[in-house]
Amino acid sequence: MSRWQSFTKASEVLNISQPSLSQHVTKLETKIGKKIIDRTTRHFKLTEFGEVFVERANKLIAEMDSFQDFVESYDATVKGKLVVGIIPVVGYLRMGDMMSEFHNKYPDVNLIISEGLSHPLISGLKDTDSHVTIATPNSKELHESYLAHELLIDDELVVIVANEHPLAKHSGPLSLGDLANQKMVLPQKDTGAYTIICKALEDVGIDPRNYSECSLLDLKMNMVRYQEFVGFFPKKSVKYFSDGVTVIDLENPPKKPLMLSSLKRNSHYPPLKAFKTFAHEWVQKHID
Repeated sequence: MSRWQSFTKASEVLNISQPSLSQHVTKLETKIGKKIIDRTTRHFKLTEFGEVFVERANKLIAEMDSFQDFVESYDATVKGKLVVGIIPVVGYLRMGDMMSEFHNKYPDVNLIISEGLSHPLISGLKDTDSHVTIATPNSKELHESYLAHELLIDDELVVIVANEHPLAKHSGPLSLGDLANQKMVLPQKDTGAYTIICKALEDVGIDPRNYSECSLLDLKMNMVRYQEFVGFFPKKSVKYFSDGVTVIDLENPPKKPLMLSSLKRNSHYPPLKAFKTFAHEWVQKHID
């Protein structure tokens, strides 16, 4: 219920009646002797105790799921469910082929791919939404004690403009300061690239809040091709969709790494270990 903030939605998802769900909650409250749901408001709301209770319960459930994975996988057989969270740019690196090849090599692994933005994907690891993400963590996430990160692709950002844009005639690398008066489209908040670009712009005195945001890559490319926007893209992926645009290197380009991130406590899980090893080997063979 706390996930959907609604008795009605929760009862639909759980496939039980709303009165039955309400009775279960009442029995739980009676058993522990404290109120979890604030029934004095018209909208769903947890009590102060309820918020702490749900947070602790979610951690306990995640730990139980992890322990179940450990028990089921102790024979080290590479089988079971593996949920991989990826950011959109991964598809442009042709890493869908990597997923297919991994599935062919490990047919007993139920491979599930989930696409999203870096921050929500990495945050979802602790809620067991994914076993591993291929994304760009921010500095805070890189220092979280419960997360393990491995560099998968070391990349940097470049600028792209339409072939007809005045900057397309520029020779040599651009400095970020040269872009101060340009229409720029930045990645959306909650992406690792947004954090990286914002810091780089602020370092040269440019306020990133003055510019548009978009993380739909096809839409961003159209903004660059047809609306005279300047965009930022990872260098190793832009070559796959650079028709109609000019790619310009940057002086002191901001780094844009792609990393494998997972929970440290899941490091023993055979499908996860196999996927990490396979991903590193595949990238070395197929990505410059």
